[in-house]
Amino acid sequence: MVHRHLRANAIAYLALFVALSGTAYAGVKLTLPPASVGTEQLRDGAVTKPKIAKKTIAALRGARGPRGERGLEGPQGPEGKPGLDASAKGVEVSGDLTGTFPSDLRLRQGSVSAFQIDPQIFVNLRQETWFRIVNYGPFKNGWQDVGGEYARAAWAQDSRDEVHLRGVIAGGSVPSDVFAIQCAGPDDGRTHVFATVSGNSLAKVEVRAVGDPDCGQCPIEHCTPLGYTPTDAVVRVTYGLSTSLSLDGIYWHTGKLDDAGGATPP
Repeated sequence: MVHRHLRANAIAYLALFVALSGTAYAGVKLTLPPASVGTEQLRDGAVTKPKIAKKTIAALRGARGPRGERGLEGPQGPEGKPGLDASAKGVEVSGDLTGTFPSDLRLRQGSVSAFQIDPQIFVNLRQETWFRIVNYGPFKNGWQDVGGEYARAAWAQDSRDEVHLRGVIAGGSVPSDVFAIQCAGPDDGRTHVFATVSGNSLAKVEVRAVGDPDCGQCPIEHCTPLGYTPTDAVVRVTYGLSTSLSLDGIYWHTGKLDDAGGATPP
């Protein structure tokens, strides 16, 4: 009878034995000695990145490899939008100039240093005698000195027989003659053109050689060097505004007015 019972329940007793054996195994805490786990005991993929020390990861990084070869050229991109008008009109300038191109150009204040000016000019200016246009002109067509803080219009002839103008004028009509200087016209008998400023705009001043019978009657040793026919210098504004027109920097070559090479007022 016992033999029959065991045979009938053999499978059940076997399952109970296995179950009890697993529980007993799970309840046992295994303590492995140091350095007892090696490469052979680890299965592939058993060690993941979070289990590796940061220092170890850093040590595993090698040097940067060589630069790879340049890839093939890619296809051409789409055509861009049309550019802006390339005209320079109205473009603001910089550097030694200020204003906008082309009608409002002027030298920036302080752009010309003493090193850029011929030293002889300073010497000559100290030797010149300046004659006011209001007294040795006179003004024509409504032109006059601006006055105030601005220099009065005047002319002088230096030792190199060059006639210089200076000062700021206003009030006249454009175009028109401003004044004349007797016996001080350009010695080549031609018209000379100069660019200057009036207000904030460009202006054009012409100096013409105009025959004068009275100048031609001067003594030969006083007015007429060899090959030179004395003329009057007529200063005329042909373009620009009638406000704050500068005469500074305008000069031309003429004949000697006296034996010493200095200026003699008419």
